Amino acid sequence: MRKEFKYLLFVLYGLFVYLTLFNHIGKQPIKIWDESLFAGRAIYMADNNAYMPNFNKLDKVLPNHRNTKLPFTTFIQAASFKVFGVGEKSLRIPLGIILVLSFLYVIHFSRREFEEPLYGVLMSIILLTSIGFMRDHMARFGDQDIPFAAYSLLSILFFYLYVEQDKLKDLALFTFFSIAALLTKNLLSLILIPGLFLYAAYRGVFFKLLKRSSTYVAIFALVASYVATVVYLENAYPGFFYRMWDYELFGRYNNTIEGHSGGFFFYFELYFSHHHAPWFIFIWTIPFIFLNKNNSKKNKNFAVCLLLSFLSYFIIVSMSSTKTAWYYAPLYMINAYLMSMGLVNFYRMLVRHFNHSKVLKLLLISLLGMAIGYGTYFIMKKVAYLPDSDVKDEQYGHFIKQLAYSHPEIKEFSIIDNNFGSVAVFYARKYKKEGYDIAVKRGGDREKGELVMVCLNNALNPIKRRYKITELDAYKYCKFLRIGEEK
Repeated sequence: MRKEFKYLLFVLYGLFVYLTLFNHIGKQPIKIWDESLFAGRAIYMADNNAYMPNFNKLDKVLPNHRNTKLPFTTFIQAASFKVFGVGEKSLRIPLGIILVLSFLYVIHFSRREFEEPLYGVLMSIILLTSIGFMRDHMARFGDQDIPFAAYSLLSILFFYLYVEQDKLKDLALFTFFSIAALLTKNLLSLILIPGLFLYAAYRGVFFKLLKRSSTYVAIFALVASYVATVVYLENAYPGFFYRMWDYELFGRYNNTIEGHSGGFFFYFELYFSHHHAPWFIFIWTIPFIFLNKNNSKKNKNFAVCLLLSFLSYFIIVSMSSTKTAWYYAPLYMINAYLMSMGLVNFYRMLVRHFNHSKVLKLLLISLLGMAIGYGTYFIMKKVAYLPDSDVKDEQYGHFIKQLAYSHPEIKEFSIIDNNFGSVAVFYARKYKKEGYDIAVKRGGDREKGELVMVCLNNALNPIKRRYKITELDAYKYCKFLRIGEEK
């Protein structure tokens, strides 16, 4: 391949990643619940250099919601806030960078181990054009499911390398990424372990690994990092462990939490839905990894490692009582890798069978291009360029931006939020650096002359019933009011 053409492909790939993953990444407001909770915790870390035990540490008016998420990836978001300030982009972009770095390593790994960088390139394209992988809670947002998926995939890759090449460096990297996954999504990360054990048994080295002191050093590092983190948090915030156990761990496994229910085939049905369109139609290509007689034994062994990891995670997470679309995140990455291997091997076999027909090559590449174009269009339309949120709790940021144009003289007011309030606190903190003094308040008692922003009916209706008001501005469901006398 000519050097100029290769550089052009690099540029086109970089542009594709930017358009799907980073373009307009700050356009959608911070999402209620998980993203705003992660944002709140990162704000507290950045401001106080300390972990936040509950959310009235962030703001005294917030409810006493105990925070039991483990902090590894939040450290990265807090560092971003310290350097770049509080904002949607500084919350989300660092996680996008983690994902891109994992893509680049997978491309390097595929080229070095199998002489097929296309495996990694196509895997990333499949993921970046899958609605389910890019939607809220996932790649373009500040939740931590996608970094967890990236850590999980990297741990699988380094475990495979350790089994195949027996290098301590790979065991150390497997341990590091396993710890990163564990301290991001807790014990959910460990449900990959049975699949990895089965792969070691498949390769005939399971008992060999059990005889090595290095194996126990890795296990000790994994367990010690987890235990030390939990013990520290329990000592600092008594009751942390009980809340984590009851709410995050076995509470979610044994019971349906917050209405997130689904049967055993929940994730199976999710796979064959718009979440993974148009790519799920290519699942039939995966067997070609094994059917391609020219494929190396290494390719096939690695595919077995991915399949066993996929089945281990899929079966165990499917048995959990609490189910959400974002728990599927690691499966997206594993499956995309398998599918990319299948597509490349199918292409190689077909082209070879038809004696390298240029017409066939062009047809297959055109079909793949159409699938990529279809996926990219829907990512741009339904995620990157999605209109402003219609969720009332998420409209504060856009309304404050509107007020900056319509009433630039107003810098001091209150947001009245009688729901959870974490989004309101985020935007009050974000606009502080621009000279605003925004207080977040609850309840129905207001003062004459007070300027208030309300977006929720449970805040607006009590004010309208009790006080005379002057409406100064409006945005969708939101009102900006001056409080008058009591009626």
